[in-house]
Amino acid sequence: MSFRLQFPTSICVGGDILRGEVELQFPEAQKEKIQEVIVRLKGSVVVKIKRSSGSAGSSTRRETLDIVRQDVKLWKKEHGTASKETKTLKLPFHFQLPPNAPPSCQLSGRKARRSQRHEAFVVYFIEVVGVRTGFFKKNRYIRRPLAVLPADERGAPISKDIERLGAAYPSRKREFKKKMRRGLFGRSATVRMELTLPDIETIPLFIRIPYVLRIITLTKRMRFEEKTEDPDVKLFPRHPTQPAQIQWVLRRHASLQAKDAKMTATDVVAHLGGLGKGDAKQHVDVQVLPREWVPAERYDGQGSWMQITTLKSFIMLRSAPTFSTRLISVSYSTDMTIKFPGWGNNMIVASPIHVTSGLSTSTQSDAASFTHYGEHDLDLPPHEDLIQLPTLQPHDGLLRAVDIQHVAPQGTATFAVTRQYHAPVPYHSPQQLQRAQHIESTAAAVPPEPSGNGLPYDAGGRSAESRS
Repeated sequence: MSFRLQFPTSICVGGDILRGEVELQFPEAQKEKIQEVIVRLKGSVVVKIKRSSGSAGSSTRRETLDIVRQDVKLWKKEHGTASKETKTLKLPFHFQLPPNAPPSCQLSGRKARRSQRHEAFVVYFIEVVGVRTGFFKKNRYIRRPLAVLPADERGAPISKDIERLGAAYPSRKREFKKKMRRGLFGRSATVRMELTLPDIETIPLFIRIPYVLRIITLTKRMRFEEKTEDPDVKLFPRHPTQPAQIQWVLRRHASLQAKDAKMTATDVVAHLGGLGKGDAKQHVDVQVLPREWVPAERYDGQGSWMQITTLKSFIMLRSAPTFSTRLISVSYSTDMTIKFPGWGNNMIVASPIHVTSGLSTSTQSDAASFTHYGEHDLDLPPHEDLIQLPTLQPHDGLLRAVDIQHVAPQGTATFAVTRQYHAPVPYHSPQQLQRAQHIESTAAAVPPEPSGNGLPYDAGGRSAESRS
């Protein structure tokens, strides 16, 4: 490859000025007959909806909405070459992202009953094109995907305060109560849940949000018996004592439109707080108090057993923020579920939340913004059709901005995600790792391939050759 793209792989914020440089090598550029070098910034929203109608066949609707497209001609053959000493011509460039740019994201799935399938994404990338002339002379390409998040000027200082103060940040407690019976008849027991979170209207990304979850169970009114003081004696409702007994998930709600086709989709994108199927390595402080007898006020010798469990830890969100465009709208809610024996006794609490980036418009040249912190992994799986990377494990929603740096000895392809985030990505085979290491040269020699789901290489719907 006769040219290289020097661009810090970072999380970009709407309104940012993106600065980079293309290095044109001589005499390689002359040997490849490069006539012109063009760099472009492109961002698109793409939605595809497929409906099957049994014997009637299927129909597919696809629509693309351009967010940004900026082209800059950096060099022409007539402009001359580099000096004999350096043999490298450096061509700086800059772009500005739209202030209202929606976040990078990707979602797909199906509705079995309605036989509907959908795929939608918001994608940004920088592309360098080496224009060549003559028959069978394909243009040379370098494509660098970007992770873009919207600016959150109001939430950025709040995010910093939470990170600085932690549990000392002003909090708000929400209470939920549920009556339940073991069978169809009889007296009711009571479960009360208290959830304490920072007193904020929105939830920012990448910040440890501390929480305190207190679960109080109160048995039905009964007569006191000494044997029930034994903690091994099971009482109803039996209070949870382990983080795995509580499910807390982040649920994404998407509304999609492609021409005359519309649909909604809901999926779970994260398990929160180290609870349930969440990160088993996340520490959760669990405190289980001894059961306590609470006498009834108007009934002599009767009362209820109270059991209290308190869990303390944090949640951290890494999904695309809440946003809305003409083709895609994304919102979120959290669902907490505590299971108890008996029909209809599960306690389920659903709460809508508004997710924001918690980031302000950055200065890309600021060296401090390129510091890596391992705890701030940004989960952004790249779109395979766009950047021709090896197949990655699906995650929770954004496009990872990647720039291959080195290979860790344990078998992890490490992609540096700057602006305070660092993201290791697993690969599936040595062949895929080798392909990832040579992505730029491969992109230049191999024409774009359509994916199995029908999405083309370019988010705008055109092949690489036709776009140049």
